[in-house]
Amino acid sequence: MQPAPPPSPLPPLDLAAVALPDLPPARRRPRDLLARAWTGLCGAVGLLACLSALAAIPVLQLLTLGWLLEAEGRLGRGEGLRAALPGLARAARVGAALLGLMVIATPWLVLRGYARDAALLDPGSDVARELARWTLAVGALTAAHGALAVARGGRFVHFLRPLSTWAWAMRGVARGPVLWPSVAAARAWLGALRLPHYLGLGTQGLVAGFVWLALPTALLAAGGKAPGLALLGALLLVLVLPWLLAAQARLAAEGRFAAAFELGEVRRRLARAPLAHALALVVTLALALPLFLLKVEPVPRDALWLPAAFFLVAAVPGRLLAGWAHARAARPGRAHPVLRLAGAAVALPAGAAYVFVLAFSQLFSWYGATSLFAHHAFLLPVAFY
Repeated sequence: MQPAPPPSPLPPLDLAAVALPDLPPARRRPRDLLARAWTGLCGAVGLLACLSALAAIPVLQLLTLGWLLEAEGRLGRGEGLRAALPGLARAARVGAALLGLMVIATPWLVLRGYARDAALLDPGSDVARELARWTLAVGALTAAHGALAVARGGRFVHFLRPLSTWAWAMRGVARGPVLWPSVAAARAWLGALRLPHYLGLGTQGLVAGFVWLALPTALLAAGGKAPGLALLGALLLVLVLPWLLAAQARLAAEGRFAAAFELGEVRRRLARAPLAHALALVVTLALALPLFLLKVEPVPRDALWLPAAFFLVAAVPGRLLAGWAHARAARPGRAHPVLRLAGAAVALPAGAAYVFVLAFSQLFSWYGATSLFAHHAFLLPVAFY
């Protein structure tokens, strides 16, 4: 009788072939949604504050244009709307810090108001001197607490918990040096902002836009001496605006200066998505028109950031739509002739309305005919340099 053969070894378990039961999708708790909304709000505040401050400084204004072109280029490359606002998550920390500083500075601001009133109503009195001393003390404590909260990380909760923040500082001092690690962290944070990239992209976008707009704008500016040249410049500018929108979107998407002047590809992009480009142009020009009112009088240097915020908010939708139109134009083939005619029927009147307002803006602008070259819708997103 022969012995029974040994049992065959079990085959290895293939985890990829194991059918797992379908799990219900994870539910987002209200707390998570509120946290994401708060992060987005802080990021928007931080971005707007930083870009507005940069837009008020000569040369650094190129960073704001570079940021707008980067956002436009990301959508143009098809990266999606979530990734279209570069630096939003990083700016959330800045926005949270600004909001936290506003909250903790409120008692000091109120106390300073009372101290000023007392100094005006009864100068030299005991009440006025006491309020002045308390204002100085509260201001010093507020500044110290704000600096420690920023050094801890700048989260909003750090500003609202002074005892925890000061205890953290004491523990850090007991463990070793605090200043140099904070400086190193700040330098690493600034290095991750890619400022040279935005500066280079903004410079390329500014030069490319100026090359497209120089001749029509110069003819329009010469209208005071030769009305015929002004009419020719206006017609050229109406025709140039749709092409410039597509050319800058292509430069932003590909990151090449020459991409803005490859006329064949720009023409094909316009022919593939005429309605999308027309919509982007209408929104860009419509949001730019009310901002001509901010060019009536020169803005004080210390208040330039405030109108810059309005210019930036008005520039973002048009830039995003231009990137979206560029992405839609990546499809092969051309749109139907009816759609192309409809796009031209929308884009050309919008351009004519913009040129009409632009031509008359030199009559009430503080800078006269030179203000025609500003073109805040396509060049630097501000009306001052």
